[in-house]
Amino acid sequence: MMLKNYFRKIMALALITSFTLAGSLQAQDVVSLAKEGKFTQLSTSLKDSGSTDDPMIKQLVEDLKQYQALQTTRDEEQAKEYQEAFDEMVDHIKNDKIEDALLSAIKAHDESLDPKETLKTPEILALVKDAETKASKALSEQKWIDAWTMYRFLDRLYLDQKIYDTQVKKAAEHVRLTRLYAPEKLQELFNERAERLGDEKPEPMTLGEETWEEKLNDVEFKMYILAMIRAEKRHIYNTNYKTMFLASLDSLNNLLDTKTIHPSLANLKDKHQVLNFRRGIKQIKEFIKTDKREFDRRQLFTYLDFIVRMNNNTVKLDTNVLAYEMAEAAMSSLDDYSSVIWPHDREMFLRTLKGNFKGIGVQIRMNNKNELTVITPLVNTPAYRAGFKAGDVITHVDDKNIASWTLDQAIRNITGPENSQVKITLKRKLKKDKATKEAEEKEKIAKKNDKDDANKKDKKIDHNKYKKLEHMITRSKIEIESVKGWDLKDNGSWDFYIDKKSKIGYIRVSQFLRQSTEDLQKAVDQMKKEHGMDALILDLRYNPGGLLMTAISMVDKFVDKGTIVSTKDKNKNTNYSHDATASSTTIKTPVVVLINQGSASASEIVSGALQDLGRATIVGENSFGKGSVQNTDFFPSRTNIKWLVKITTEYYALPSGRVIHRMPDAKKWGIQPDLEIAMTPTQLTKRIEARQAADVLRAINGTPKDSDENE
Repeated sequence: MMLKNYFRKIMALALITSFTLAGSLQAQDVVSLAKEGKFTQLSTSLKDSGSTDDPMIKQLVEDLKQYQALQTTRDEEQAKEYQEAFDEMVDHIKNDKIEDALLSAIKAHDESLDPKETLKTPEILALVKDAETKASKALSEQKWIDAWTMYRFLDRLYLDQKIYDTQVKKAAEHVRLTRLYAPEKLQELFNERAERLGDEKPEPMTLGEETWEEKLNDVEFKMYILAMIRAEKRHIYNTNYKTMFLASLDSLNNLLDTKTIHPSLANLKDKHQVLNFRRGIKQIKEFIKTDKREFDRRQLFTYLDFIVRMNNNTVKLDTNVLAYEMAEAAMSSLDDYSSVIWPHDREMFLRTLKGNFKGIGVQIRMNNKNELTVITPLVNTPAYRAGFKAGDVITHVDDKNIASWTLDQAIRNITGPENSQVKITLKRKLKKDKATKEAEEKEKIAKKNDKDDANKKDKKIDHNKYKKLEHMITRSKIEIESVKGWDLKDNGSWDFYIDKKSKIGYIRVSQFLRQSTEDLQKAVDQMKKEHGMDALILDLRYNPGGLLMTAISMVDKFVDKGTIVSTKDKNKNTNYSHDATASSTTIKTPVVVLINQGSASASEIVSGALQDLGRATIVGENSFGKGSVQNTDFFPSRTNIKWLVKITTEYYALPSGRVIHRMPDAKKWGIQPDLEIAMTPTQLTKRIEARQAADVLRAINGTPKDSDENE
């Protein structure tokens, strides 16, 4: 984290210095050398320029010196992390712990100075072959979780190569179907898996919570038809009914292939009827592929009628199940962003577009153990006043075990009407005492001494101690804070300076909400009033996007002319264009924008526009590549509960005309930084932990909330 801090300061200081530099080194050379990452040459040039008496130049030279020292340390640590991960992988292979070995292989690959060569090592090649065999066997034996896990790890090892894309999707689909229609069977799979791996038996799932009957209650077959019609008419690709309908038929085959759900869906228990339905699907697919006529809306209705009649004569699936599964498959065949927002999911979808919600005021995420974990309570909210802490694990909501819940499901149950109550049960890790730390060290040494014993199985011992906390909390209106600073003060306000002495500001935008541009302006005004602002670091890492107009208005704060963004349809026609206005421009200092693979959509528009218009230096990693426009249409249902169809209709184009969306089989997408700074997983984890630590409210009104020495 310290290395990244110095780097940010170097970039900002180089930009500031370029305006005031005197001597033989030209101003543009400072920025050029900094952008190219030639810090040794920059340091030497500054020393030779005769300007080192200038306080700003002197500070830059000192920062460069410290940066280079930290860079050396970073390289040494990376080499060490690689070797440890590789050795760990070899140990896991010897003990036939394939999944653990794959995780170690992923880490070794990511930490390697030559990732491509690492994948060619005999150990990894043998591991991959073994994992492929075991994953294929798990899939055939309907051990969906095992298959999905191993294929997912293999896919991650060969990132962006899509070697295992089909297998991952197939296994994930079986897991999804089992979770929805037969959660009790999913519990059995988890239990069997834990027993095989020697893990502790997982806690029982809360069965009966959000049953498939409840979730699909308002689903109608006309929703599938309307979604197909809307997609065929408006989607950005040359979409046709034939492709979508064939994908729908494949989804029905997936239902039939997922035997874990058969007891839950009426006549799927009848093997004879399942076989008849499967034969009927196959015949229809053959008819469609050989039919030379145009597959228009009439053809669609004809084949739909065949499917409905066959279903009624064989497996008799509920109409809502048929409509739901066929529509989900049809929309998924288009792209990753087109979908049906069902009545059950409508409220959650609309909430993501707002700047507030009703809840308890806590940021949560799933950790690597799939536990619902508190990132931080939000200031002056019920969770904040109740004493929630970063790292707390939510185990129960209203006494219901949430072990099997998705993140969306947890959010849906924790949020609710204003002034209503919800009971939250937490598990809080206690600080380790001296005896525990000594026990861990002994275990580590013993494991190291036994690493060559191929028959010795690792024992998973949890030395952590926890305490249980229960809170009955009254929900209230929560305002989402999307603009944040460098450090959170004890009173809940933000310090926006990363370097107060050099007047370098830091503003992090986590998403683009209606109030985000206004809040950014307030942060800038605060710095100008306090100590001044000579440069700004705008952090858009992990920003998934948000409202287009907010992104446009934010760019307008930095530029006074030029096209900010436009949109192009499937015929490459420009349907929308927005230009900057001089009257809106209020920030004229040098700017560095930070991006990474988590920067998507609106954050790519902001960083890309500032880059194209020469207004900012972009630093970090290639962005995500989500540059498509989705139009959403509302429809009523028979119960008057509105549902939505979200269709990708256009692509965003930046001022230069480039389209940032990641197209199928694309080799280049998103925003490429002016200066690339890649981070290994270890460095990334440390960065996230440090960032979260800075965001955590450590005290309330200046007094620690809980003074327990064991925490």
